[in-house]
Amino acid sequence: MPFPETTKLWQEILATVVLSSLSSLAITVGRYIRLNSWDVFTRPNLVVQTFLDVFSWQHIIFILGFTALQGMCLFLLADDWVKGRK
Repeated sequence: MPFPETTKLWQEILATVVLSSLSSLAITVGRYIRLNSWDVFTRPNLVVQTFLDVFSWQHIIFILGFTALQGMCLFLLADDWVKGRK
């Protein structure tokens, strides 16, 4: 069985990657496709169709790039934050 610290670290990394990816997807939808949060309730068919259309190479590359950028920023800021706490 893996060490508890190692398991916790991988859970934190996985959660960070998943949340950064979802955040990047939401930024893409809000910024470039121009959907708003209330469209989920007022125009649900449009929202579903838009999410299906968003998976083009152009959007996927942006989402992956933005996820990587968020990950690097989080890694650098977390490293500084942890060093500052010691």
